[in-house]
Amino acid sequence: VECWLAVSTFSTASGTTVTMELDPGWLVLLIFMMIEGFLVFLMIMPVPSNDVRRFIRDSIAGLWESQPVRYFSIGFLVLDAFYFWFVCDALLHPLYDFGILTPIDMSPTCEVKQAMYREERNAFISGMGLFFFFVLNRLVDIQDKLHRARDLAKQVKAMEQEAKKEN
Repeated sequence: VECWLAVSTFSTASGTTVTMELDPGWLVLLIFMMIEGFLVFLMIMPVPSNDVRRFIRDSIAGLWESQPVRYFSIGFLVLDAFYFWFVCDALLHPLYDFGILTPIDMSPTCEVKQAMYREERNAFISGMGLFFFFVLNRLVDIQDKLHRARDLAKQVKAMEQEAKKEN
């Protein structure tokens, strides 16, 4: 079966030709992870004023309130969790996999190391997608509460100043 996206072709020491193929599912998850990472960066970057911060937070929260975006994001969250379930075993024993805690004569071949690297990369992509999703939701929630508390503090301060003026 031909893959729609072949990244590179090379020959191994044994003379066999290997074609590196990119699974479209991982490419889509990588792009989604990068979008989530960009949104998290927008939420934590320093900004010149609270009005800019509120605009960024309201824009991201407004995106989440859109039903298609919400379903799309939750769908990718489920897809991330599904993909992570099948590659999380790559993270269980890295010291043994790369021959650090095994004898020299039992060290893995380059092809095996390459396959293990690919599994770890895929675990990183799906794990960071899950992590960014929850961090982004929590950042929006925290900043929303912060802006509400600031608005309440401003109202209390204004009431106190009015009470002082009346006295």
